[in-house]
Amino acid sequence: LLSSCGGNAIRTWDAASAEKREDGKSLLDRARDNDIFVTVGLWLGHERHGFRYDDSSSIIRQRNEVIESIKRLKDHPALLCWGLGNEMEGPEGKGDSTQVWKEVNILAGLIKKHDPHHPVMTVVANVNGAKLAAIKKHAPLIDILGVNVYSGAAGMDKTLRNLGWQKPYCVTEYG
Repeated sequence: LLSSCGGNAIRTWDAASAEKREDGKSLLDRARDNDIFVTVGLWLGHERHGFRYDDSSSIIRQRNEVIESIKRLKDHPALLCWGLGNEMEGPEGKGDSTQVWKEVNILAGLIKKHDPHHPVMTVVANVNGAKLAAIKKHAPLIDILGVNVYSGAAGMDKTLRNLGWQKPYCVTEYG
């Protein structure tokens, strides 16, 4: 249906969704068959759900999961880019956690090491000056900013430019 309406891209929250099989084919394979590209999500832990960015064993486990997903999927022809995390900075507050964004940068570097051919996007819950400043300072390896926005989608370009964002962006969820 998406393809017949002129759509050409979708996003998953995690790699498991991209690999999930229906009628013997993964979502990535079905997307390829319909000329649709996929931003494959790489789920990152949320502090509000108990993930600790100061716990080395959790960090190592998460890094290994990301690397294994990259190795499995990097050569699929439907892969458009990597979506590193989804609102892991939290929908409330400033979203300027140094630990979160430094880890996002490390993960972006690992992704680029294992797959230099696809850009890395991180997805945030709306934007503000503190959040964008933290991303620019602590996660400069991010290529694209994905913004989940539920009001103000029409003015997102102006908002981002006014806040000093100069890299590509896309609206990844809206309503």
